[in-house]
Amino acid sequence: MPMPFIVLAGLDGSGKSTILNHIEHYPWPGVRGIYIGHRRPGVIRPVTAPNEGGVQEITHYSKPNHGAFSSVFKLGLMALDWQIGYWRILRPLLRTGHMVIFDRHYLIDIGIDPHRYRYGGPPAAVRLAQALTPTPDLVIFLDVTEEVSLARKQERGADNFQEQRTLYLAQAQRNAHWQVVDATQPLDTVLAQVETVILANLHQKNKR
Repeated sequence: MPMPFIVLAGLDGSGKSTILNHIEHYPWPGVRGIYIGHRRPGVIRPVTAPNEGGVQEITHYSKPNHGAFSSVFKLGLMALDWQIGYWRILRPLLRTGHMVIFDRHYLIDIGIDPHRYRYGGPPAAVRLAQALTPTPDLVIFLDVTEEVSLARKQERGADNFQEQRTLYLAQAQRNAHWQVVDATQPLDTVLAQVETVILANLHQKNKR
């Protein structure tokens, strides 16, 4: 049975690393293995995985955005990375019973928070790249308030935290394959809800 392609999305402090570790070691029924990715497949250019603390040193909020041409050029490379990586690596894994989980998704993130990747190109180019990229079967957005994020990270991230959160929630409302989990709840509750969402997706794919 083909397995789901899942993206774990969330702002800093939402607990993605903890939940990703739980997903990786949970005994999912009928799953032969788990493939964990970060932001993109890394076929064209290697991806730096989070360090032991779960921190991914990729934000550049203190630096200006790149110019429009270089931004669109890099966006094209990242979209190509997703296209090649999906069909060459991820799709064969999915078809052989491996569940694919990505911590963030470059082309989802850049539409919500372009400054995170110093993107200075037109939004239309981002929408085109998203349209040409294989869509995840399931996106789980771990929703937290700015107060909870700050308490967990002990450092302030993007100045437009609330704006990003609103955009993520709007995406979830527009897309049936998005699910929102309140990550301000106790960890056991969050883990149980994530399990329920993924098991429901597995059951749905099995029925199809």
